Amino acid sequence: MSLYEDFKTSDLLETKGVRFENATYAYTLARSGGANKRFNKLFERLARPHRRQMDNNTLPEKTAERIMYQVYAKTIVLRWETLRDEEWVDGVEQPGGEIVPMSEEVLVQLFQDLPDLFAQITDDAKDVAYFRQADMESDAGN
Repeated sequence: MSLYEDFKTSDLLETKGVRFENATYAYTLARSGGANKRFNKLFERLARPHRRQMDNNTLPEKTAERIMYQVYAKTIVLRWETLRDEEWVDGVEQPGGEIVPMSEEVLVQLFQDLPDLFAQITDDAKDVAYFRQADMESDAGN
């Protein structure tokens, strides 16, 4: 691969998202950064009241987590599906097995309950390899 193939990303993939499928659930993520301007704008808006604390490294961890959970719920996680009876259905599985529609509140609660899942989502959304233009072109048969 060339330098450009290694790092040139697709604005389309960065904003419309990439699907990540696991055994019982799948999610579609936009990129955190890059062409996803909504991510940066919302983060700046939510962080603005806490800028002094952030600059002084005194922002409580719970506040920082809450901001990131909200930003990811609103601008990164575009779709959530759950495998039910061998079919993908829209929605997030709850602890009791019920599937509820994806919403900011549902995702924030999910991130709070499952911080390792949130860590995986942040890693996926940051990884430039998933949003590369070269991969999009090879998938299209070019």
